[in-house]
Amino acid sequence: MSRRHALSRSQITPASPSPVKPEALRRKIRVSSDHAPLPQERGVGARGLAKSSAFATALAPPPASRTACGDTKCRHLSRDQAKELSPCIAALMVIPNHEAAPANLAAVKLSRTTRQHIPQSTAVMPIASNKNILHLDGWRGTAILGVLLAHFLKLEALGGFGVQMFFVLSGLLMGQLLFVKQVGLKNFFFRRFSRVLPTFWLFTAAMVVYAGHFQRGTYQVPFSELASVLAFLRTYYPADPHIWSNNWPIEHFWSLNVEEHSYAYLALGAVLLRLFRRRPVLDIFLAGSTGVVLLLTAHQFHVLGDSTYWAIQSQYAALGLLASASYGVLKQKYASRLRIAVPGLLPILAFLIALLCYTSYRQQGLHLTAAPLLLAFAVNHLNAVPVIVRKLLSAAWLRWLGVCSFSLYLWQQPFHHAAKHDPAHSMLYLIAAIAAGALSFYLFENPVRSRLNAWWEQTAERAKFRRPKTT
Repeated sequence: MSRRHALSRSQITPASPSPVKPEALRRKIRVSSDHAPLPQERGVGARGLAKSSAFATALAPPPASRTACGDTKCRHLSRDQAKELSPCIAALMVIPNHEAAPANLAAVKLSRTTRQHIPQSTAVMPIASNKNILHLDGWRGTAILGVLLAHFLKLEALGGFGVQMFFVLSGLLMGQLLFVKQVGLKNFFFRRFSRVLPTFWLFTAAMVVYAGHFQRGTYQVPFSELASVLAFLRTYYPADPHIWSNNWPIEHFWSLNVEEHSYAYLALGAVLLRLFRRRPVLDIFLAGSTGVVLLLTAHQFHVLGDSTYWAIQSQYAALGLLASASYGVLKQKYASRLRIAVPGLLPILAFLIALLCYTSYRQQGLHLTAAPLLLAFAVNHLNAVPVIVRKLLSAAWLRWLGVCSFSLYLWQQPFHHAAKHDPAHSMLYLIAAIAAGALSFYLFENPVRSRLNAWWEQTAERAKFRRPKTT
């Protein structure tokens, strides 16, 4: 490549500036993509400070300042240090939108001297866009796999464990969106709407027809119950019949209720963040909410025992989601100050102990208290686990399950009902459930969501042009 680019002096600021010789200030530092091959070309791994797109964003000049020649001066980097960073910049220059760069964009080993000139915050910032992290899709795929194995192969402990994996992943992603990237609430809720509601409405309508005409033991859904389902209040009203009464296949809606209620509650935290930007109100809100929910859950288990009727209500079941969001935000905020490195095997150990809480130690209530916290820790430190574990989570078939997980989770329930009456053919029902979920994803969920999001983006762009300019 013949293009040459320069480091912007406003983008790289040293943590502790070292003395710079006068001649170094006058030296023009040109960073060319010809210095070294791109990381993709030389096949380097995803290690080092440059493995996050947040690091790359900190190094790259803003889009408006990118030029063809890149002729500028740098007060803080020597020529050798600039050459060392050149693969990072060269990789960024060929990507139109560096914020959407893959997680393993540039893995360059930097010397200690060069690292001192990189802002401290870039070393602890998470990936700017979680949608490109393949092992998170694998985590989601593992969660839906646990639910399917519990429903069709009678591995009961994996059902609740899989749902809790969904919760902590949602908490991590929602915390990043609302408190780190600070997306607008209007955009946030529309994205949640396009992700959940169309497929949810389609499934609910199909189940009303199925329960009234086709299922074994037909059931005419009352209007009050249907309204409660559509408002995500079925775990509260009506209390009799309960959501797990098996009248029609909507028992799994309890987890959707928890997620939607948690989104609304976290949005309240985002409002507090905007109102009290320079005060520790958000920290108190996140940590306090997690602590209160933990105490409520422990007390309720002590009083009522392991009753699923209270445990699926949002004020108790949201522990993992809130803990994951809180820990992810606070970890990012204070990690550079504490300088604590998490060993790669510790998240794996936390994951395994959480699994034990759903099996051997369920009677002590640890699946409701300790397991959500352990899984929240594990998912927030997933980047620290050994590479082989991330590769296993990034397997194509597991990521496919993760991508289709919402449709799979919805549409497996009527087949799970059928399998309970005909356990001899559970495998056939499992295959049918996966097929139904895949059809729902490819024929309805993904196309509808893509069109809604495209319409939303176009509307936002038109609104920008219509907005009067202020002087």
